[in-house]
Formats: sequence, structure tokens, C-alpha cells
Amino acid sequence: MVNNIIEKVDVLISGAGPTGLYFALRMAAMGHTFKIVEARESATTETRALGVHPRTLETLQHRKLVNTMLKRAFVVQGTRIMLKGELVAEMSMEGDTVYPYLTCIPQSETENGFIDELGYENITWHTQLVSYKQEKEGVEALIKDLHTGKEEVVHARYIIGADGTHSAVRKLDPTWTYEGYSVGTKFAVGDVYLSGKDIENLDPFRANIFLHSDGIVGGIPLGTDDQNKHLYRVFGNLGPYEVTHEKKSTHGINHDSTLTLEELQKLINIRAAPLEIKITEPQDLGIFHINERKANGFRRNSAFVIGDAAHCHSPAGGQGMNLGLQDADNLSWKLSMVLNGSSSDPEKLLDSYNLEREPIDAATMKATGVASKYMFGSGVILCKFILPYVLSFPRITKPIYSSLMQLNTRIPKNSPILFQSTTTTVSATGLIEPGEFLRETIPLRKRLIKDDIEHITLHHLLQNPLSQYTIMWISSRASRYPASDLTKDFWIKFNNTFGTTTSVVKSLIIESAHHTRKHKLPNYVTYQDYYENSFWLEDHCDEPKSVSNRVGLDKVIENNKDGVPPAAIVILRPDLYVAYSGL
Repeated sequence: MVNNIIEKVDVLISGAGPTGLYFALRMAAMGHTFKIVEARESATTETRALGVHPRTLETLQHRKLVNTMLKRAFVVQGTRIMLKGELVAEMSMEGDTVYPYLTCIPQSETENGFIDELGYENITWHTQLVSYKQEKEGVEALIKDLHTGKEEVVHARYIIGADGTHSAVRKLDPTWTYEGYSVGTKFAVGDVYLSGKDIENLDPFRANIFLHSDGIVGGIPLGTDDQNKHLYRVFGNLGPYEVTHEKKSTHGINHDSTLTLEELQKLINIRAAPLEIKITEPQDLGIFHINERKANGFRRNSAFVIGDAAHCHSPAGGQGMNLGLQDADNLSWKLSMVLNGSSSDPEKLLDSYNLEREPIDAATMKATGVASKYMFGSGVILCKFILPYVLSFPRITKPIYSSLMQLNTRIPKNSPILFQSTTTTVSATGLIEPGEFLRETIPLRKRLIKDDIEHITLHHLLQNPLSQYTIMWISSRASRYPASDLTKDFWIKFNNTFGTTTSVVKSLIIESAHHTRKHKLPNYVTYQDYYENSFWLEDHCDEPKSVSNRVGLDKVIENNKDGVPPAAIVILRPDLYVAYSGL
């Protein structure tokens, strides 16, 4: 029976896992109507996805959601690799980020955190997508309540497939494929408490990996209970690493297969030998299957796929959920601009989602596939002899960790919404390039002083759940130089172009503190209260991690041969990636 009442929303989201929930949160924050449907009765009770990477935390911080993760998480600071009970390599997580570590949080906790933010009542549970058809003004979808059998028609401007590897949104469109390969190997996974005579050989704050000729067994710490017992995510391959090319996708935990406590204990006994480590209290045991698959494009007109609906791959490096959340963030602000009528070219903006995310996701799939082959396959002998030497060099381990933590992620240069300077080659000047992520800075000082001096870092200053660009004017320079006489011109041009009411773009002017004669706004600024957050000062523009340093203006000034240094203009996208830079 079909309900005759048609519900109309901006966005219909299929799937309420972490990626779908985050997308719904983004829609809610930006003021759009949505309906999110999920076949399950509630959030998962399984651990599943575990690691949250620094770049993801930076994104969540920008959207004012990082506290949701951190207050439920356990921090892991590095990795230890052992062979026959002996330590052969140890790596510490380091990187240019305010979150230089792996944040471990069970998927059940991630989902519950997002649900708390979104509201349980705002999710349509035990309901699945049955069909949809694309129309001129969006999509008309049919959804079904799995309890009552009642069907309902929903009309949405856009439909989002966040419904996993067996995505209904993807499968209901015959032009969408999900090509790749399956790994025939079964993998054991369990969340268990560990003890035993040699438990002290495990570092409770690092991932512990044991190499063996049959593969590996690893233990990622998840924290301790009130009695100081250590909980670990234990995993390992149950056979040789073998690739098959069957079309059936069996990615993730297989509920039709069971893993016994004895099987997991045997795996530990053999691969961690001669160490004696015992499982005392199993919390969750399962068999895991790996697929490496990707959709042939992430967009079909008004339909999009994100997360596992768009791609799935090896869990090596814990990339899966992180990629999904980054997919969701990338698409959400673009979709919002289109829904708000703020884009001059909606099709180009929406197409940029696929053009930006597909290469990043494909590169990650390739890297995790290679890593899995060597972790679980014939590469163990290579690891035995090469790893201790290679991993003793920080110059090697630091880039590895930066890649694993997504800190090297940048927007592909061919993105249609990146803009190159027409006056100079940016890379030749040392200025930050379009597509790069603008990293966190040391604190700035607010130019206007009221009751107290206000200091704030750039990322906290830019925190914004909305889809808003920022045009930054940075004119900091040493005190031996005069202040820039172009700041006023920039300000007047900005206001003449955008006015005072725009929600699409905001301005940010950063000057040297020693060039500011009075701690009030310049005389040429009207609407003083409205613009007080537009003017900020650098006390030490020559410091590492200053804004001048982050955007590369310090290098430009150092190489400047023309006397008076230039100022820099940097346009930031709503996701903190650079859209344009120039002098």
C-alpha cells in the first residue's frame, strides 16, 4: 500500500552509517531539508570501522563536530612491529597537524555520537529505498517501511547513496557498475581483552604487529576498563593472500561465517610465539572479507554515491570511513551552494565532486591493496630483512605516516573550481598552490580591542558549518618595511564587489602588528560591528606556522628584489583547501 501524500525534501539520503549520518548533519547545519532512511532498527552494535585520521578530525573541527569524536575515543601514538617475539621496528605518529595520532573509536560509538547530534527521531529507521526515477526537477523515490510494508513516495532535489557496498542508489541505475576484484582470503577480527605471561611486551598505546611466514596478527589498543584490563582489536589473515575476480561483492564482516575463540587464540599462539598472550574476554568476533571495487563515476545527474557505495578497499591503514567522511564533506558544501542558488555554474560545481574525489579514492585503493599484499602475503620475508633498516629513518617514516593520516591529500590540479594566477607562476614564487590544504597556524590577535585582547588560531577563526568562501589578504612583513598601501584598495574593492550582506564569501585581512598604529578598525571601514572579525594581526610573521609562513608569503618576501614586499591574496574554499593564490 502506497501513501498518497508525497513528502518533498531537498535531499534524500539512503543509509545511516557514519557517512550518511555526517552528510545529514551537514545538510541540517546548512539549513536544508532532508530525509535519511536506514534499513536497520538503530545504530550498529559492532565495532567495525575504527580509526579516525588527523585530516578527518581537522575537517570535523572545521564543522564544529570534533568533540563528538574525541570524547568517545582512545588515542594511539604509533606502531610496533615484532618478529618471533622481538621488536624489529617502532614508529611514532608525527605530522604537521594538531591531531598527530590515530584516534580509535568503534563505529558503534561514531554512529551514536552523530545520532546524538542529529536527533534519533530525525532518522527514518527500518526503512529502505525500493526504487527511484530521475526527473527534470530532481528524483522521485519510493521507500518502504520494513515493519508495516507501507510504501511512501518522496520527491527530492537530490538523492545520496550512503548505503554501502550493496548500495541501492547505485544498483537501481543500470549505468552504474562496481568493478574490481575480491580477495579470497578470510580475515579474523575480534575485539578482545588480552592478558597472559608476556602481556607486558604489548604496548597499550601503540598498534602491535607480529610478523610470521603465514602472514600477520595485529592488536590495536582500544583502551582499558576500570580494572585496568586492556581491550584490543585483534586481526589476522586465515590463509594465503589470494585475489579472485568474481563479480559478487562480499566486503566487510560476514555474518554467515563464524570465528571461534579457539581459532583466534590459535592465530595469536602461532604468530606471536614465543610470547604467551591469552584472550580472556571476547567482546566481538567475526570473519572479514576484502574487496577492492569502485563505481564508474560518483554522479548520475541528481544521484550521487559516497563512501562504500562509491568505493571499497582493504582496511590497511584504516582509510575506509575516513574517505567516506571526506566524500560527504566535499559534496555537501557544493550541494548546499547549488540548493541556495549561490553557484554561477551548478553543473560544473557538482561535477567537481567526482573529478576531485575519484582520483583521491582510487589512489588510496591502490596503496591499500599493495599494503595488504605485503602485510598478508609473500612480503613477510622482505619485511623481516628490510623493515628494521628502512623504518629507522624518520625521513622515510614521516612521509609514510603523513600519507596514512591523509595529511598529504590535495585537490587534483585539474579540478574545474581551482583557479591559477594569470600574472605569475605560483609554484615559482613559493606561495601556497591551489588545491593545497591550509594547515593550522599559531594564534592571531584581533585588531579591535574592546574589553580584552583576543587571540585565536586561523582554523578556529574560520570554523564554519556553512558553505562560505574566504578571501584572505595577507600583508604581513618585517618592521623594516613600510605597511602595504594596497590594503585599503583591497577592502574597497571587496565591498564594492560583494557588499555587506553576502553569505557566500567573507573577507579576512591579516597585517603585521607593528604596522598597526591604533587598535581599532581603519577609518575607511564602515559597519564597524559587522566587520570587526575581518581584521587580524600577526605578532610574529616570521615564526614557523604563522599565517605568512603557511601561505608561503615569507618565502616570497625573502626572495623579493623589488624593495617593498607584495601582499598575498589567498581564496579558501569552504573546506579549507586553497582555490586561488596570487600576489
